[in-house]
Amino acid sequence: MKKQEDVVFRTITVSKPIKQAYPRNIIRNQKYSWYSFPFIVLFNQFKHFFNVYFFFISFSQLIKTYRVGPLISNIAPWFFVLFLTLGKEAVDDLQRYVRDKEANSEEYKKVTREGVMVVPSSTLQVGDLIVLEKNQRVPADMVILKTFEDEGQCFIRTDQLDGETDWKLRNAVASTQVQDTAHLFKRSKEMTGLPSVMESLDNVGELNHDVDEIDHNVDEVDHQMNGMDHNVDEIDHNVDEVDHQMNRMDNNVDEDAGIEGKQSNYEIENRKEELVEGIDHGPEEIDRALANNDETEKEVGQGFNEGPGTLENERTSEGDQISIDRPSVERNVEISPTNGNKSSINNKSINTDETSMNRGGFDSSSDEIHEVEVHGTGNAVGKDDQDGDVGNLENNDSLKNRKCNETGNRGEHPRSTVIKIEQGTRRSASHNTLVKADTSELFNSEIVIYADKPHKDIYNFIGRLTMNKDEGTVAEPLNLDNVIWMNTVLATQGVIGCVIYTGKETRAMMNTARPRNKFGKIEEEINYYSILLCVSSVIAACVFLFFSGISSRFDVNLVRFIIIFSSVIPISLKVTIDVARMFFYSSAIMKDPDIPGCIVRNSNIPEELGRITYLLSDKTGTLTRNEMEMRKVHVGTICYTTELNSEITEIIRKKMARKHRRSRDLGSRVFELVRALAVCHNVTPVEEDGKHSYQASSPDEIAIVQWCEAVGVLLEKRTKDNVEIRILEDTVKRYAILHVFPFTSDTKRMGVLLRDEDTDEVLFVLKGADMVMRTIVERNDWLDEEVDNMAREGLRTLVIGMKRLSTEEHEEFEAAFRQANLAINNRNEEVQRVVCSLERNLKLLGLTGVEDKLQENVNQSLENLRNAGVKIWMLTGDKVETAISISISSRLFLKRNRYEVLQVTSREDAWQQLSMVKEKMINYVIIDGSSLQIMIDNFMSEFIKFAATLDAVVCCRCTPTQKALVARNLRMLTSHRVACIGDGGNDVSMITEANVGIGIVGKEGNQASLAADFSILKFSDVTTLFFWHGRNCYKGTAKLIQFIIHRGTIISVMQGIFSAVFLFSPIALYQGFIMVGYVCVYTMCPMWCIILDRDVSKVNCFKYPELYKEMVHTKILSARSFASWNLISFYQGSVIMIATFFMFKHELLSIVSITFSCLVINELLVVLLMVSSINRWMILSQVVSLVAYVLSFIFLRDELRLPPDIKYFMGSIALISLIAIAFSVAERLYFKYLRPPSYSKIQSANFG
Repeated sequence: MKKQEDVVFRTITVSKPIKQAYPRNIIRNQKYSWYSFPFIVLFNQFKHFFNVYFFFISFSQLIKTYRVGPLISNIAPWFFVLFLTLGKEAVDDLQRYVRDKEANSEEYKKVTREGVMVVPSSTLQVGDLIVLEKNQRVPADMVILKTFEDEGQCFIRTDQLDGETDWKLRNAVASTQVQDTAHLFKRSKEMTGLPSVMESLDNVGELNHDVDEIDHNVDEVDHQMNGMDHNVDEIDHNVDEVDHQMNRMDNNVDEDAGIEGKQSNYEIENRKEELVEGIDHGPEEIDRALANNDETEKEVGQGFNEGPGTLENERTSEGDQISIDRPSVERNVEISPTNGNKSSINNKSINTDETSMNRGGFDSSSDEIHEVEVHGTGNAVGKDDQDGDVGNLENNDSLKNRKCNETGNRGEHPRSTVIKIEQGTRRSASHNTLVKADTSELFNSEIVIYADKPHKDIYNFIGRLTMNKDEGTVAEPLNLDNVIWMNTVLATQGVIGCVIYTGKETRAMMNTARPRNKFGKIEEEINYYSILLCVSSVIAACVFLFFSGISSRFDVNLVRFIIIFSSVIPISLKVTIDVARMFFYSSAIMKDPDIPGCIVRNSNIPEELGRITYLLSDKTGTLTRNEMEMRKVHVGTICYTTELNSEITEIIRKKMARKHRRSRDLGSRVFELVRALAVCHNVTPVEEDGKHSYQASSPDEIAIVQWCEAVGVLLEKRTKDNVEIRILEDTVKRYAILHVFPFTSDTKRMGVLLRDEDTDEVLFVLKGADMVMRTIVERNDWLDEEVDNMAREGLRTLVIGMKRLSTEEHEEFEAAFRQANLAINNRNEEVQRVVCSLERNLKLLGLTGVEDKLQENVNQSLENLRNAGVKIWMLTGDKVETAISISISSRLFLKRNRYEVLQVTSREDAWQQLSMVKEKMINYVIIDGSSLQIMIDNFMSEFIKFAATLDAVVCCRCTPTQKALVARNLRMLTSHRVACIGDGGNDVSMITEANVGIGIVGKEGNQASLAADFSILKFSDVTTLFFWHGRNCYKGTAKLIQFIIHRGTIISVMQGIFSAVFLFSPIALYQGFIMVGYVCVYTMCPMWCIILDRDVSKVNCFKYPELYKEMVHTKILSARSFASWNLISFYQGSVIMIATFFMFKHELLSIVSITFSCLVINELLVVLLMVSSINRWMILSQVVSLVAYVLSFIFLRDELRLPPDIKYFMGSIALISLIAIAFSVAERLYFKYLRPPSYSKIQSANFG
């Protein structure tokens, strides 16, 4: 059995070296190493056809025999593009390296037997004890052994792990939480770099070397801390007055109370606290308050016995606190910060400002607690004890940066600190500056942790902790509540934890999967047309080789012909599109004021936004606000709405008035239901700025607790062990939390086992989905009907049940539950089996209905999407009735159309119903999760193809896996583009499977937003993304591709005619820098105007959503358009060359200048015909391009030469250009007036 356990679990002995080699605790998000970078990047680049083609072209130019023209003009463009890509990858990976290095260099406090060591996170190993402070990132997966909260709790932020913004509650292991951490560390200045104890004493202003010297300097400390203008004698006088008044208070308790008999000590202490709270600052106010009071205390200001001790430097909510703790000391001195000059009495305390140090002493006969408030700052102080152990100091930044003010400036009031000396107690120090002397019991006791092997599930952990002590071995189960994962952040007070997983075995690293590389459909089209052009150029080269004659070196001519025709595949195409996506499309989307907060996380697919046919949407938080409000409560005989809250409050008031009576009347049922709702949850009350609020992971639970507060039952406090509710503001009920059984997607219910501290009664309260609760609660005749009624109203329902346990039943359950939790194998199953034994014959308390309101403009958005031809699929975890109600209210379903509900139980049933529903004339179909799974397993293809023809589909009770399967199969089985939108972690798998993933930043967190390609704030922003940005991006990129291909093809045509004229010789027509200028200068600015062109206004895009539908169904980059543009290129290139040879047949030396001038002007005219409107930017770009070309005749005289007759030259160019562009003009006029597209009609009527 031991051997099996070692195979399944890892064994970790706390703070002892681990023999087994575990991964280094490093974060590594780099794609490449220094030696693999060039190989991997080049390999990825050569996956693209473009790069392979141009690699062979450039490589051939390195061979002199194959070279056509200057070497630099042939290889420079490709190398420029390649090194641009390499540089981008290198910069991105360097940034990842810097981020990784920063994370791996973060310093943490590691506890060893020799002391505290500050080490980088990369050196942490399995078994190390780590002290985490507030707001620190968790460096590795850890088990919490100790928190510095008394109840062993802490909160963590998990938004960087799962995207959820709510804080998660975690608990320390119970057996180690109670361990004394008063002796956790030894002094280790060499390891920590912290000041020594003696140096720390100097920082507090002469609080000297041992407690004996502190005894002689108490009055001096008093004066040092006060900082007021009173001398020590006046302060002593005030102290004596306080002592005198306190003695009188003790001697006159009965007289002051006004009753005969004795008050309890508790009442006396309350009276003292009232006295203290009523005293204002300053010694005069103290004297007046004490003079008016008849009660006094025992004498304050007496000394304490000598003895070894330690000093803790604690951190309170107000600031830094130093506590001196000694085993034989009769008082505690506590230092806590306050602000300004003040003297007050709080549990017998005197606060003074720091002025000077006068020596004095305390009488050691007093057993009371004294507090003295001291101005200035100090470091924690420790004193060697009798065993020679020395206290250690952990400084925080605020202590390091402040200097003690020993001059006592009257006009400035430095922070004060209260020193508290308490008899015979050891208080745990807080995490920030914990300093102790002796060896910790955590080291004295052998602690062994058994942890399951690493896996990806962040919501599951199984382990066990055993601790060998003198009295025996203690074993305790470990679960998710006891661990904190790497990259979460500690949100509250500090913890001590043991590292169990490091590096790539941590949950965070195992879930850091590289996202699927998404490429748009336009990439496929570019690749396809590029292959066609490549094949065409090779065929043309072979034809020209044939006509040139086969020579002994035919390969030379063949390669040269391929090279001179290679311009048909423009090398700048991919780079130009990437630049447009990054600097034009993405920037325009993120800067759009109509969709604030939108983030483009994947700049490779903006064109896909304009080609969406199917939109798969989550419901809660996506179509709805995820802002829950309790609307109805049903108790079996009556249904209460929110308008009847006052009636429920009155019922509770009457019930409390006769609280000792047992009854089964309506009041009892209502009270039990409200009480159950107020205690069965995972909500934590929070006080912020005097306001009472709630923190929870589920908006449903917050809505229910808020409703309880509205009817008079306030959740006042909830800890790991207790829940406290206040009923009608005057009755406090406390319940001990024995066990919490959390909600899971499998159980679909949540329960809590409680003990009423007033009656000692054990209660089991359970709430959950109706589909599981109906088999758990007692038989009834109303639940199913009322659930359906609420679901039809669109309400989310929860069923609540309760059970009282006898002592025997409780003890039996505890024994079985304890045994199941200690199981090593199949623990979850064993625990669930034991819990199920409780879930029998529960009393049905009631039914709740919570409303999740629709998001703003959802109705209009869904209607516009439907008119645009986008088919909506709603995938939700809600029940069928709720989904139908939301579909109708959101206008996803039109009332005049028909829908069908598919509910199948077997393979045969699924096929039969699928066949029947195909024959029906329906518009929508609804299917639940179990039926969908049967379809997925057996008839996925048939179901998807049938559902794809419908206007809308609703899938209910869907799991995240089912959502992802539906998205994947819809994407793969149809030729259309699929977009998915969601806001929660359960939508991530669906979002990543879609062609376009859209995440909404919602109340469930940021996980969906971070995993998506586009992040938005609300569902209605989708219409702006699709109708405006998607449409413009797709049309702009399609036109850009057409222009660039045309620009390259026309040169290849001209080159072919030139070679044919000169006996099919492989001679390049254009060489040198004019080709670079043609691509990068003369046609660059007008080309960007194509991207910025808008054919309709933004208002009309929303007003006429049919424009989107027309574009989706009419491919811009179709085979027809591709053939059309190639035909135009062939015509224009032929006209330019033939006309030039005809008109300048006697000036062949100027043929390059003439044809190139016609070519540039022709391309500028083509751009003018492609845009829908001519604006000032278009005119400016045309002028700049012409001026740049004219200047080229000056700077590039070797390539461009002017003929002798300038006027003839100019006139001929104008004539040739007009003839060349005539075909394009005719085409434009034909489509504008004879076959106008829809947008041209709108454009002519309303533009701008």
